[in-house]
Amino acid sequence: MVKSRRSNAPDQRVGQGANHALACKRKRPCLSEQNASASVQSNMIRFVLLFCFALTLLPLQAADSKLRPVYTVAKYDSKRDPEVDLDATVKRASEEKKRIMIIVGGNWCGWCRRLERYFSEKPALAKVLAENYLIMKVNYDDDNTNGDFLVDYPDISDFPHFYILDSRGRLLHSQSGSKMESRGGYKEAAILAFLNKWAN
Repeated sequence: MVKSRRSNAPDQRVGQGANHALACKRKRPCLSEQNASASVQSNMIRFVLLFCFALTLLPLQAADSKLRPVYTVAKYDSKRDPEVDLDATVKRASEEKKRIMIIVGGNWCGWCRRLERYFSEKPALAKVLAENYLIMKVNYDDDNTNGDFLVDYPDISDFPHFYILDSRGRLLHSQSGSKMESRGGYKEAAILAFLNKWAN
C-alpha cells in the first residue's frame, strides 16, 4: 500500500488567499467594500438633493399656510347697516379687482359657524377665497332680518345663503348653502367648484 506523502511546504493557494485578504484589509478596499462605499455616496447625494428640494418648497408652503379668507364684515351683527357695509366693500373690491361674497346668516346658525371654520381649515378653500373674494356677512335673526337690504336680492330658503356680486356690486349668482352640505358637514369639492366657478 502506497502511503500518500504530505508536503511540509505551505499551500501556496492558501497563502495567496490570505495575502488577498490582507490587501483588502490593509492596503486598499476590496470590490465589495468599494460597492458599499459607492452605494453610501449615492444615497447621501440623493438625500442632499431631496433635502434641497424640500427647502425650496418651504417658502411656498408657508405662503399658502398664511392665506386666510378676507372679511370686510367678519361677524353677524344685528346693529350693522348692510347698505353702508356694501358700499365700503364695493369700493375695496373695485380696487383689489375681487368678487364680493355676501353670506346671510346669524350667530344662532350652526351651519354658519361651521362654514367659517371650514373656510379657514381647508387650505384649498382659503387660497381661492383670499385671492378672489371679499366676504361680507349680513345678519338675519329675530331682532333684525335686514329686510330693507335683502328685498333687492332673490329669496332665501335656508341658511347660510350666498350672494355673489362683481366688483361693482352687481348680482351674479344666488345659492343656498344646503347644496354644499352632506351628512352633517360640508363637501369640500362642491364648495371649491362653486368658488372657482364665480372667481375672477
